[in-house]
Amino acid sequence: MKRKLITLLCTASLVATLASPAYASDQKTEEDFQINYDVEKGHNNKSKSQLMDEMIANGLTIEEANYYSDFDILIASMERRGEKIDLNEISSYPSDYVALNELDVKEKALNNDKRAIKSLLERSSSLVRGSGDMEELNRRDSINKGDKITIKYPDGSSVTKEAKTILESSDDEYTLDTAIGGPWNSSRGEDDMFKQENLSSSGTYSSYTDVTFKSATHYAAVNDTFRFKILNNGTTDKSKWSVEYISDQGSSGGSGIVTAEESPSNHNGEKATGSNGFIQGFTDVKFTLSSTVTGSISFFHDIAGISFSVTAGTWWHEYAITEVSGSGSVLHWLAYYK
Repeated sequence: MKRKLITLLCTASLVATLASPAYASDQKTEEDFQINYDVEKGHNNKSKSQLMDEMIANGLTIEEANYYSDFDILIASMERRGEKIDLNEISSYPSDYVALNELDVKEKALNNDKRAIKSLLERSSSLVRGSGDMEELNRRDSINKGDKITIKYPDGSSVTKEAKTILESSDDEYTLDTAIGGPWNSSRGEDDMFKQENLSSSGTYSSYTDVTFKSATHYAAVNDTFRFKILNNGTTDKSKWSVEYISDQGSSGGSGIVTAEESPSNHNGEKATGSNGFIQGFTDVKFTLSSTVTGSISFFHDIAGISFSVTAGTWWHEYAITEVSGSGSVLHWLAYYK
């Protein structure tokens, strides 16, 4: 059976049409509508300052938070006005022009240029390559032994996976499915165990599982923080060790064409013993694709060849999952369910 890996966000199945040399917008009337980003509200009726505060709290820089808050306000404003980004009809700017003029294209997008928005969707390398490149890094021991992996692309997009358990970590190993099942184990879901840690002593631990995707059209993040206690029960025989649940907390973030609607944390099991007994904590985030986007957008499972498409207003769930065995193995998972 092939090991599973999912991609958090989307690659657009689009055919780009070359624009005229002047690269003028096809949407003159709509571009005339100017957005006051200091006054207009983003998703969930949040002001720019509220959006920026949340994004900075989630680890974004001030510069990133300023851009993503503006883009979120742009998309929310378009939704309120009933505007659409028809990916099958709107032409994009030539890729070489976008590559050499990224800041200009971003500025055009914030001025309601739909060609620029589509161009940014097509260009985001973290959407097209993120899961495959992360898979390659996961094969390298020198990378696996670190807590945090970030891939940055020339277009400014990035994908980050972070997993750590305070006290000690060990070599990575892989399994196919979570020990405790969930919606992600159905035919409508998928899971990926991207790191394993083996604890060597008893004590109270905090385990952190986080995945963040950033591109020119959105950022999205899901995090689970799981607290538990390992008990050696007076023996070095790990088959007789046990684990006890303490707490689980989750957080999420989303802006632009992808919004995060909820992020409840849950747990399964209070206590387990030995290598076959597990407890589990997970954060469930419901993401929604903006209603401004029309046309097919696909989410690819590029290792096993699985994909699914979403349309305007379509939702799906992402999960950051932490599992701990009685013998002290900590498994970090990312999963989805549609």
